[in-house]
Amino acid sequence: MCCVCLVSISPSVHSTQPDSAGIQCVILAGCLVTSQSTNPATIRPISMLRRLQFESAVLCVHCDTRKVVTGTEDRLVHIHDIRSGCLIQTLHGHKGSIQCLQFDDHKIVTGSWDTTCIVWDAVQHTVSNVLVGHSGCVTCLKFNNDRLVTGSDDCSIRVWSTVSWECAAIIVTAHAGPVTSLQLEGAFFFSGSTDMLVKVWSLASVQSTVSLQHATAITSLCVSRLLLIVATMGGGVHLWSLMDHTPLMQWPVDREEVEREVPKESRTHLTKLLLNGTRLIGAGSNSVLYEWDITTGACIRTLLGHSRILTDVWADDNRLVTASTDYTVCVWHMKKGLLKEKKREVVDLDPFFLDIPIRVIVK
Repeated sequence: MCCVCLVSISPSVHSTQPDSAGIQCVILAGCLVTSQSTNPATIRPISMLRRLQFESAVLCVHCDTRKVVTGTEDRLVHIHDIRSGCLIQTLHGHKGSIQCLQFDDHKIVTGSWDTTCIVWDAVQHTVSNVLVGHSGCVTCLKFNNDRLVTGSDDCSIRVWSTVSWECAAIIVTAHAGPVTSLQLEGAFFFSGSTDMLVKVWSLASVQSTVSLQHATAITSLCVSRLLLIVATMGGGVHLWSLMDHTPLMQWPVDREEVEREVPKESRTHLTKLLLNGTRLIGAGSNSVLYEWDITTGACIRTLLGHSRILTDVWADDNRLVTASTDYTVCVWHMKKGLLKEKKREVVDLDPFFLDIPIRVIVK
């Protein structure tokens, strides 16, 4: 097992102008091609389309072009029409809060505090299978055409067949702490944990190939081609190359907290990460949604639409959907065209944003 220590190899971010060294690192990592625009100032305007109200905290959300599927603390799965916001169906079956979910055209898979996963028929909205095996809360899950991978508070990871729904492999001590995040990418899957490690696993052999050490617990991760992006409890965002498992860039969510020497365990951290093209979207523990240009680490936009911790985020080319413990889901619309300078609204800039020319606040 190879272990790589975390170091910073990039300068502090002082503007939204692309940093040539940073861009080259990300290109080499296989995330960008040279024909892609890397000008972070060319961002599209965004406005809130609608707000969906729930009766308890919304802990997870997943969407497609037709529907929004959410899991809530009151043990329910809700399906809404993404265009109208109308409730289509509410699914009952779990005995604990819904912690994670994913769906496709045929199935919805949900993981719960009750230690089980339920596979639902996405058309009939009925229970197809109940997956039992974890001894702790199912905190995260991801599936592809053949495999479902689940992570749990019991420190284990299980791999299931999506054909028979039998458990194909069990990693009893995948981590020394609860598993907090999973991603599937090709022949590999990635896991993050409170033990401060991100591990790379072979999906075929279910063996760990690499461990990447961080300074604090892992809260979320995402993978694109040969680029791994990790969020930590200490308020950091870390970019790794998966070609040689070396760090490319890192930056704090809130630099002012670092300058004030706020303890790492008390800093603003990201609960979820999402990579949309060259834009990295992060759901903040301070109810703020952040958007960065991954080629520079520059924060190019923050959105305020919730009053409590953000728990999940989803995006495509036209919409952005955020979930929160404030009992709401916000559906945002990304407008066509670019955000013009005269339309930018700069409100109450704090020291972290003084050297960044764009801060868009949408209420």
